[in-house]
Amino acid sequence: MLDMVEAVRFDRAMTKGRTLPLLMAAEHSDGREVELIGKFSHGQKIGASGLVREAISAMLAADLGLPVPQPLLVKISDAFIETVLNPAAADLLRQSLRVGFGSSRLPNGYSLWPHSNNLPKRMLNQAAEIFAFDALIQNADRRPDNPNMQVKGEQFAIYDHELAFIWEGVLFWKPPWQPGGLDNVAQPDKHVFFAAIKSQAVDLSRLTGAWEAISDARLAEYRAALPQEWESANDTIEKMRLCQGTAGKYSTRHDGSTEGIGMNKQAYSYTVLRYVHDVTTGEFVNVGVALYAPGMRYANATCRTTTKRLRPVFPSLDGDVFRALMRKVQSRFEELHDEVSGQLELRRYSSVMDLAQSVIPQDDSSLQWAPMGSGLTSDPAATLELLFERFVMKHEETGTVHRRNDDQVWQSFSRELQQQQVLKHFQPKTFTTPDDEIKFDRAWKNGVWHCLAPVSFDLASPESIREKAHKWLGQLASVGNNDLKLYFLVGEPSQAELKPVYQSALNILKKASGSAEVFAEADAIDLSRRLAAQVARHDAAASAL
Repeated sequence: MLDMVEAVRFDRAMTKGRTLPLLMAAEHSDGREVELIGKFSHGQKIGASGLVREAISAMLAADLGLPVPQPLLVKISDAFIETVLNPAAADLLRQSLRVGFGSSRLPNGYSLWPHSNNLPKRMLNQAAEIFAFDALIQNADRRPDNPNMQVKGEQFAIYDHELAFIWEGVLFWKPPWQPGGLDNVAQPDKHVFFAAIKSQAVDLSRLTGAWEAISDARLAEYRAALPQEWESANDTIEKMRLCQGTAGKYSTRHDGSTEGIGMNKQAYSYTVLRYVHDVTTGEFVNVGVALYAPGMRYANATCRTTTKRLRPVFPSLDGDVFRALMRKVQSRFEELHDEVSGQLELRRYSSVMDLAQSVIPQDDSSLQWAPMGSGLTSDPAATLELLFERFVMKHEETGTVHRRNDDQVWQSFSRELQQQQVLKHFQPKTFTTPDDEIKFDRAWKNGVWHCLAPVSFDLASPESIREKAHKWLGQLASVGNNDLKLYFLVGEPSQAELKPVYQSALNILKKASGSAEVFAEADAIDLSRRLAAQVARHDAAASAL
């Protein structure tokens, strides 16, 4: 009924809301992540009672089939609070009970209901049911100037019920079923839907049936679902007259214990890299994420190197310049990864913003850092990948085959090479002849030059795969350098029907040089360990001299 989730990421404080709501991410016990809007006791004018009202209203609305976001219990640990970089949000959490109320974030596309009395007839019954619900729970907080409701197409979503069930101390209050009992909502300036549904023929039979089906036992389950941390509001629960009988014992999984929270997890902070094509208009697209977990000696970033999503938004974008710029940014973060994870850190970074601005200073250029977020993680590399998918790749077009370029194939290998502390030994190297030249972004001299060449064969046709393999063969033949040991790091096609021609392309690459070797993405661990052993032997021999 009320799932318990553990807060693991703070994104930002919401821009509106008297209860100081926070946009966060949390994990279920099975590791599934959910984004939510969290409310906590110190942000409620009536403390834990406001959380109780939110939770009971949401459970009731769900049982009545009304459009309410999934309600959640949000457990916060001291370790998590210490990761929150927003001073006001951190202070709110420190002074709050360690279990708050959460509503799962609405899907993209929802917007506030515009103040209008023109309600389409097909939405009339839904609006009337929401009005009746607010009347029954005495919720006077869905006014035209603050509807606490959003809409997407013809679907409403209602939320914010912390002021429901408040009638004690209200002069001349009457139950809603008595004459005059609806005066707090049945006025145009008191409820967003009153003017639209007044004098309209509406059918409330569905809602009535759902209401009558809620038994005393079900009301008791509402109470039993509430955490012990909210027991201070028991008198309020009784006054609501929704929960009857003896309170059931709270489930042990909601026992409020902080044991296990944050165990094996450490604090991290992150920031999103934005590409601002025109700084005057301020329009931007997210193009990367940087993450810093100092307690785990981890720092890195993932940047997009494709222009697929940017070109429709910014037609004048120079794709070659953008890709080259992002490769430089990615390369610099790979160096920082080695620096931070190494035994001797050249500089101590105070936060991810300090680290990120050492790569791209904050100014009015086309690459700008967003405000920081934070959280807890046991696997910073996996968290970085999740954040990149969430903030950068979330809105990529679907329905088409996603193809990877050379830089994306490189990402499959770079993580393992970074783990083995290999990449810090590699540097750009260009081989030149009177007729041609070839440049490798990552090369290491050990007798001969060991060069890493990522090659994506995730292409659309057999012809393009063969052409790319032959291009490599021809370019290496024109340079003809014997001082070269080549490692092809290859990515296979997404389409199964292209696998046979892919195998042929691998055979072509092996002909490019007598010492050339080909490694698939599944071989990344073996390659990184092999190179690490070679580097160790080289360093040992050098130190012995």
